[in-house]
Amino acid sequence: MKAVTDAERIRLAVISGGLDCLDRLPIRTVAPAQAMSERRSEPRFPVVRDVTLRVWMPPDFEIIAGQVRDISRSGVGVITPSYVPPGSEIEFRVGDFQVFAEVRHCRRSATAGFVLGAKINDVVLPDGQHCKQLGE
Repeated sequence: MKAVTDAERIRLAVISGGLDCLDRLPIRTVAPAQAMSERRSEPRFPVVRDVTLRVWMPPDFEIIAGQVRDISRSGVGVITPSYVPPGSEIEFRVGDFQVFAEVRHCRRSATAGFVLGAKINDVVLPDGQHCKQLGE
């Protein structure tokens, strides 16, 4: 019996949440040298999915449109029309999953708006259970 890899586990978790578009996309892994420069150690999945971000910037929150561009077990890349300060907490839905994450960086994109990278801190599954990463 073949063991399920982390990459397969995250892929299955995301697909079960309604992101069936991942079936048609190859898994994009990061080369070791690139991983060190980008500080990534997990496979990323390219995704094009519009989302509504709830951005907490104490004492208020703001709702902005965004587009998920890639996702892994513990991180997400999102394109937004406006700058989101690092340290801000964001919440959004990906398929049937509710994701809570902390913005780690946000930079101007050469093509459109800003690209933010966020670390996933909590995921609420469709059955109401919580986990720290997708695919757990």
